[in-house]
Amino acid sequence: MSERPKTRARKRQGRCYELAWKSLYDMKDPGDWRVVHGEVNALAKDDSVRIGHAWLESEIEVFDPVPNKISRRGDFYWHFRPTKLDRFSLTELAKMIAEQGRFGPWRDDVLTR
Repeated sequence: MSERPKTRARKRQGRCYELAWKSLYDMKDPGDWRVVHGEVNALAKDDSVRIGHAWLESEIEVFDPVPNKISRRGDFYWHFRPTKLDRFSLTELAKMIAEQGRFGPWRDDVLTR
């Protein structure tokens, strides 16, 4: 069984792409966990404000590195309605970071702060 992601970062706000990478990178056995980049509701169940965001997900759970919280995947998708999703394994993510020189986002159509 793979381990669950975590992060010990103190200042988290505005660092989701970096913290998602670090959380996956620090796992000894990431199993089916992947980093996901996309857009989400800034507030649960409120479609009026969308933001670019990064998180980790497995088949059944989502780890959001900003609040440092694990939730059921279905609950996360219901509350935050993610769209424009790109999923990355550790190897794929490392390659993109090296090529782009930043943790993300890399799509032109994803909102940035």
